[in-house]
Amino acid sequence: MTAALVSAPWFSAGEISAAEPSKVDFARDIQPIFTKRCFECHGPDKQKNDLRLDRKADALRGGKSGKPLFLAGKSAESELIARVTSQDPDEVMPAKGERLRPEQIDALRAWIDQGGIWPDEKKHWAFIKPARPGLPAVKSKRWPRNEIDHFILARLESEKLSPAPEADRATLIRRLSLDLTGLPPTIEEVDAFVKDKSQEAYENLVDRLLASPHYGEHITRWWLDLARYADSNGYQVDLARSMWPYRQWVIDALNRTCRSINLRLSSSPVTSCPTPPSIRKSPPVSTAIPSPMMKAAVMTRNIEPKR
Repeated sequence: MTAALVSAPWFSAGEISAAEPSKVDFARDIQPIFTKRCFECHGPDKQKNDLRLDRKADALRGGKSGKPLFLAGKSAESELIARVTSQDPDEVMPAKGERLRPEQIDALRAWIDQGGIWPDEKKHWAFIKPARPGLPAVKSKRWPRNEIDHFILARLESEKLSPAPEADRATLIRRLSLDLTGLPPTIEEVDAFVKDKSQEAYENLVDRLLASPHYGEHITRWWLDLARYADSNGYQVDLARSMWPYRQWVIDALNRTCRSINLRLSSSPVTSCPTPPSIRKSPPVSTAIPSPMMKAAVMTRNIEPKR
């Protein structure tokens, strides 16, 4: 019995032949091959035999031979496949290093057969006009309260899962406050929200947290991290530097922008972002947020004798 189960295939040949090939993505599957194995000779810096592989127009035009690199939809007739599969050491590509692996060649074949789509033909998502999708069908008609709930519930139902019980008011305000400001709510704020039985209680809470200066302080941390912001120089000395005005300007700009969005929604005059700051020698106490390392560095600098 066990031997029969082990030796018996769990799929049929018909199922394999009917399976559709996976969609090849240029940026994910093809560009890494070109970058690592081809760009040294046929990239933006060097174009041996006038062949350039980082731009579709140049690749389709081909090199000195006059042959296009590939024919969309026809991998078997494409020069690219002929070169990477050639057994002639003078013709095979890449000319240097090891040959392409079989899975890399298969990816190139599939990419060409699927049309050889190149990034310049595919609009970046930021330039595609958003389209409002239709609401997915759900079994539990009473659970959704808004359009987003329909999408959440549809996914849960597709995974045979049920929504978690609704959070109580005290838990809800704690989650929302931590998400938007990074700070827990005060006891007074929790009590006020729990006692507020109006239908607009949640929306009013969101508006209040978005209007809080702590919102900008919390959200801009990711922006400042990406900008490599630091209050000190780093490396060996790590002394303090007067960079705090930039940090404060980013916080103020985000808070001002958030309020501007609310004003737009209410058709009121829109305020502009704050003027970029000028760097001062020392920050006021209210805006400086020194770390222990900064404090030690400043103390060391202050007691260092003049030369």
